[in-house]
Amino acid sequence: MKTLLVFLFTIIGSAAFSQISYKIGPNVPFEDISIKTSNDLPFADIKVSISEEIAFEDFSVGLTQNIEAADFIITKDPFADVKVKAGTNISFPDLTIEYDEDVSFKDVSILITDEYNADYKIYADDTFISKSDLIIALLPIINKKMNGKFNGIIQQMNIKQQTNNTLF
Repeated sequence: MKTLLVFLFTIIGSAAFSQISYKIGPNVPFEDISIKTSNDLPFADIKVSISEEIAFEDFSVGLTQNIEAADFIITKDPFADVKVKAGTNISFPDLTIEYDEDVSFKDVSILITDEYNADYKIYADDTFISKSDLIIALLPIINKKMNGKFNGIIQQMNIKQQTNNTLF
């Protein structure tokens, strides 16, 4: 009986929360979505202020080395949940994002902090993660903060809504 209970709690626990993995890069084949990112896109769809020094952030993000603790994973794995073709030279993108420390008329502001004080945690296979990749991984959260303005894009990314609403 005890073994059965442990098995059930393991299944229920893993079903209640799942991670989203992303493969992001300028040459990702068979992408789910293409995104042009830059710190100078005057007519961008989304404008994000992202820095380690933001006074009134919408939410915070931290990097973790523990893959099990991560809400989002940026991976090199070709079998990632979401494949994103992203960069500064993407032609005819599905979405454009301008980001910098101080963006005028920003839609969202994100504080980069340590993993213990962060609202959301990101794990990455690489030791260096660009701000652009962080923002792309956080698109479901950004969409929520923007009252679902890009629900169609999020659906195009084939992201399944989490069952316990921790992420969405």
